[in-house]
Amino acid sequence: MTKEGSKYYREYKPDLFWQNYIECFWEFHIAPEILNEANQVYLPDGNTQIIIVQNGSYERTFPDGRNETVKGVVIIPQRTSAVRIIHEPGTKLFGIRFKPYGLRCVINVRLCEMNGLSCPLERYFGKSDTEEMRLILNSDNINKKLLVVQKILTKHFQALPVKTKIIDIIGYININHGCSIPDLAKKFSMSTSSLEKLFSSYIGISAKNYMKIIRLNKSVRYYKKQSKYYPNLTATGIEAEFYDQSHFIKDFKQISGVTPGQYFRENNFFNIFLISSIEKKTE
Repeated sequence: MTKEGSKYYREYKPDLFWQNYIECFWEFHIAPEILNEANQVYLPDGNTQIIIVQNGSYERTFPDGRNETVKGVVIIPQRTSAVRIIHEPGTKLFGIRFKPYGLRCVINVRLCEMNGLSCPLERYFGKSDTEEMRLILNSDNINKKLLVVQKILTKHFQALPVKTKIIDIIGYININHGCSIPDLAKKFSMSTSSLEKLFSSYIGISAKNYMKIIRLNKSVRYYKKQSKYYPNLTATGIEAEFYDQSHFIKDFKQISGVTPGQYFRENNFFNIFLISSIEKKTE
């Protein structure tokens, strides 16, 4: 399936089995003519990714001053703040966007142990599988590429224990992201501490932060779809189920570092990443 901006950015559906754990595969070519639009502040979307940098590299800078150069084959873990991304012209990327709990099924580690920075996939998949994944992406045959990538993922797959309930909980939050943590725990017959331990291990961030990220994602989706008709921040906050506009502005600034108005003025073109991700969560 191809999304908006298909000259530079494309998405592909995984096979039926992997649709339970992966939102999509994607390719992104940062051609010189879109460099200014692609170099933006990217909000967190509640997902983890494996990214293969086929050509070039890109820089990630966090609000706390941390920065890194991303190249090779890496895991991009959860984050709770926006990150500024600066691409080298001509960079080509291939990504696997997992559902919030999906990475945990191929990486046998508590996701809270990752600190937001990228880490080499080789650490978990070994050198041989990582190199095979990197090399197959040089092929021009997208079906062959997807087949081999999914075959490698299957080698490392470990099913989620049924008792985790995490798939049902995430599905519920994606629709009912305005609920409280105590109500959420009660809904799934859990204590709040058990709920938070579950999120810490399988998602990598707290349930509260995940809800906040989903609300902000929905605000971006709503604003982008409606801005051509009547850009209205108050209506955007209400649509995303914030209690009032002040809470909307506070949470948005806490995560992005800027107000919603500033963000929407400065980051327009590749909000497609967020919009695509939130649409897949609520399909």
